[in-house]
Amino acid sequence: MSDEIVIKIEIDDKIYPISCKVGEEERVKKSALLLSNTIKDLKLSTETLSENRLLVMSGLILADKVKTENNNNINVLETKKIEELIKWLEKSTSKLNNVARLLDES
Repeated sequence: MSDEIVIKIEIDDKIYPISCKVGEEERVKKSALLLSNTIKDLKLSTETLSENRLLVMSGLILADKVKTENNNNINVLETKKIEELIKWLEKSTSKLNNVARLLDES
């Protein structure tokens, strides 16, 4: 039996199937919500941006938040959670870029 499942998450009003380990579903959904909210905030504060640029800028904003929190001496457990979120965001961004590239090519 596999310890991974596929869940559907919503980012920027689009549904994506994402695999995660059993028991991590809520964390992944919360991460997706954080990313989606960051993208929506960017859309409100800037002119029209491509999806790739929105993802890159959102990643930078979230990474900056992590750096700021690290500089404010958050505890080790929270740092690990944030690092996991960054890794997940990097993987998701890569997957979304691949989907965008495939859509552009079709």
